[in-house]
Amino acid sequence: IGNFVYSGTEERNGYISPGHNSTYFDEETGQYYMIFHTRFPDNGEYHSVRVHQMFFTETGWPVIAPLRYAGEVIDDYTPAQVVGDYSALIFNKLISDEASTPQVIKLSKNGQITGDLSGNWKIADENSQYDAEVEISEVVYKGKFISCWDENQHKQVMTFTGTSESGIPLFIVKNEG
Repeated sequence: IGNFVYSGTEERNGYISPGHNSTYFDEETGQYYMIFHTRFPDNGEYHSVRVHQMFFTETGWPVIAPLRYAGEVIDDYTPAQVVGDYSALIFNKLISDEASTPQVIKLSKNGQITGDLSGNWKIADENSQYDAEVEISEVVYKGKFISCWDENQHKQVMTFTGTSESGIPLFIVKNEG
């Protein structure tokens, strides 16, 4: 991932220069984590360590939850749990001090994505591995939906993390108003 900001007024509403990461596998729970440090928008050199849960796509690529770990456990979500208004961050491979900003989208129960971006989404029918796909502007992102604690919205929200075939990450975070 690169620099990004979510809309909002919280001082830690995004990451600047996330890096120096390590991964950890918990043998007892079978969960993977990515641990890294990051700075925050408009906070100078102040930095903090972050832990995000890590998953693997159906094609074997690692992806991390869009929000920091707060004890969440991935589950077999229904489409009704996924529909709603979201902020979508599509990263790129450029090395820059610019921060990615979110696009506002809506995931509808018919599988369509509308708003600033358009496309489709789906959850696998036989979802033992919790696989999902989001297609935006004809690019398919394979990944996972996971309910995470959002420290900016102060509540549990649905999120999506995925990656394209060319390795471009996508974070989607539900806006609960």
